[in-house]
Amino acid sequence: GVGNSTNNRLWLMANQQVYVNAGTTFAADNQLVQQWNDLSGNARNATELTNKPTLRTNIVNGFPVIRYDNTDRLLSTGLATANSASVYVVAQYSSLPPSNPGLVQGSPSGLGFDTGGTNKVLGMWVNSAGTSWGRVVQTNNTQINIPQVTSLAVSTFFALSNIVSATSLTVSQYVNNAISGTIAYNGTLRSWTDFGIG
Repeated sequence: GVGNSTNNRLWLMANQQVYVNAGTTFAADNQLVQQWNDLSGNARNATELTNKPTLRTNIVNGFPVIRYDNTDRLLSTGLATANSASVYVVAQYSSLPPSNPGLVQGSPSGLGFDTGGTNKVLGMWVNSAGTSWGRVVQTNNTQINIPQVTSLAVSTFFALSNIVSATSLTVSQYVNNAISGTIAYNGTLRSWTDFGIG
């Protein structure tokens, strides 16, 4: 029920193929993660050599999670650019830094964690007040921001999704399967191939 390598560009699950190195030694509880393998069939593994997140086991209904602090991250590259996209994340936060913490961000090649507004082509964040939001950047570099209306409670898991539809010309964000905000866009997305997590 999750599609295939054609329509799943990247699929990461914390209970499968999480490594402390470049894909040979599985991570155990409380170990740093260097590589998180892509299960989509496209081999776009997410990696990081310096600012590594931590694997924690038995956190959500017996399943593990990847835990990030304010500097931890993983990067997947080589995703195919498209004008429509769907991004799904299950996340919780324990505290928020002063700036908007990122959950995921799609950016042009080499700019996976760039903070420039037009380089955050596709993504979702939690603002410093705990409200979810999202963004797309059109090919004309216009930034389209999803309204920030849904508050996320601290230490609570939420399922978030951003649906970018070139058919309906809308960008919608859902929190726990309830609409959080929708905004119109022109049906185009600036080219993005890098996907930053954290």
